[in-house]
Amino acid sequence: RKTKKYKVISIPKDWVEVLHLAGVKTEKEIIPDYVIEKVPTSLTLDYGAEIWDTQRILLDACQNHLPNDSGGNNIFLNFQTKDGIWHSYEEFKKFEDSEIKKIKLSDDGRGYDYKSLGLFASVKEHQDSSGKWGEGLKMIAASAIRNNISVEFSSRNWKATPYTEKEVLNQGEINEKKVQRLSFKVQRNVKDDQTSLNDEESQNKEKSSTSFIDPPPELIQEFRDIKNKVLLFSNEKPMFSVDNIDILDMFKSKLYVKNILIPGNQQTRYTYHLKDFDIETRDRDAIKKESMQSQIRKVLENIKDETFIKLYLMQAKDYAQKTNEERFLEFDTFFCIPTRTENADVWIKAFQEYFGKDACVREMSSQNYMEAAQAEHMGLETITLPDGIANALLDLEGTDGKKIPSYKDSLNEAIENANPVNEDDLTPKEKAIVQQLYKYNDLLFLSKDTINKITQINIFDYDQSYSGKKAAGYAGFGNTVYISRTALKQGLERATDVFLHEVGHAQTGAEDAAPEFRNYQTGLSAAIITKIFPLEESIIDNGLTKNIRFSRFKNTIKKLFWEIIGEQSNDAKDNGDIEVGEY
Repeated sequence: RKTKKYKVISIPKDWVEVLHLAGVKTEKEIIPDYVIEKVPTSLTLDYGAEIWDTQRILLDACQNHLPNDSGGNNIFLNFQTKDGIWHSYEEFKKFEDSEIKKIKLSDDGRGYDYKSLGLFASVKEHQDSSGKWGEGLKMIAASAIRNNISVEFSSRNWKATPYTEKEVLNQGEINEKKVQRLSFKVQRNVKDDQTSLNDEESQNKEKSSTSFIDPPPELIQEFRDIKNKVLLFSNEKPMFSVDNIDILDMFKSKLYVKNILIPGNQQTRYTYHLKDFDIETRDRDAIKKESMQSQIRKVLENIKDETFIKLYLMQAKDYAQKTNEERFLEFDTFFCIPTRTENADVWIKAFQEYFGKDACVREMSSQNYMEAAQAEHMGLETITLPDGIANALLDLEGTDGKKIPSYKDSLNEAIENANPVNEDDLTPKEKAIVQQLYKYNDLLFLSKDTINKITQINIFDYDQSYSGKKAAGYAGFGNTVYISRTALKQGLERATDVFLHEVGHAQTGAEDAAPEFRNYQTGLSAAIITKIFPLEESIIDNGLTKNIRFSRFKNTIKKLFWEIIGEQSNDAKDNGDIEVGEY
């Protein structure tokens, strides 16, 4: 159909009205109200089919109308019931799915050119805008057609509906392929004073909108749940905030980027809102593991909230004990807290307040299982944590120089701060105890080949100002042991306990949990018992009586033996690793 052509004549303004009254048409009257245009795209209908579902349709539609994307101040959610009345989203829960005619998302922003429908280009300028690839509208349209959902886009002076056109590639050839090209039918108003939105729908001063007509139940449900998927509509407040990252929940996993939910499993333990994060790819579900770790690292290195740190460390300790369960990036990410800073002070304080000042750190991957036993002997609680967290804590140094210790640090500190006590300063009772300990050397011959008497017993003490971990005793070089004056003050039994313990270290050079040390202690106990209760020769020649008497004697000795050496050697006893013989 040909458009009728008119000849336009320019005349003085006063004559225009006269001629119009005479029946001559004006320039405005010959211009049509609107024109219909076709805008093809290069997309086929199967593009993105594997990842764009009804949830993505609504989320991407919502993203286009967020203030940072639209350039406006507001995003509006409205719906129309089948009686033709429009309602605000707050009323949506009052209606059944069967009563819904349209759902609409709109904004009061700057609007966008209809030519954008056909191009992979974006004109969004705000640094916090979510979209930047120029494919959102096209993917919404393609997915809507695949799911039999009617959708209409509107902005400025136009509105558009998507449709498909059949195309044949390599027609007549062996690799011929039929595809459906996505296109848009655009109705564009020509007159400047008209817009594509009628007055009934323009109650919110909308500049752009996305409407779904006769939406299916799946899409209606997504609309009902939109407050759980778009933070702008939620009243949820962050628990903690660090550098444009909000931690919304520390007990369930979700991820939001610039207000929009990111579907899929991101391997996180917490719920985050990354307010200024740019997704590297077009696929909103595909956030790289390294990128997520970078955001988590930013949180851990800059957080200054003791409550967060205590809860995080509690969960990390529990996580280290459950190696066969699901892994989380929060606990498997390596990070480094700036040393001698306020951040370091807060981490150290939170650790010590939660676990206690006598707590030390051990890496989860450590194969040195004697660390925990050695720390326990010193009165320290070993906190086993994932390697990245343990390393970060052990590298910490507060503004006052304080650190979170390993058990070796605590041991070294205790020894370095020990002050020797001159023998002349000891009380008579303390001197008597020391002399008694020397006498015990005669009982320490484990065999004829190992006559290693302790030749020197030194006493030490701590200054009253020292508040660190204190040792009861330690082994020195050669045949020297050191015993704290506190142990002497507690009496002969306590001093003997410390003395025999340190003799074991001096003789074996092994740590508390080492089998060499444990076996020495049980052998030492056996040597002392057989010295005290030697075998009586008088019962050897009494025939049957000797066997009965010796059997009773042996059982008595055995019972006494295990009572003296205590529970620390039960494993060795059960395994038959210890024998008591003649020495």
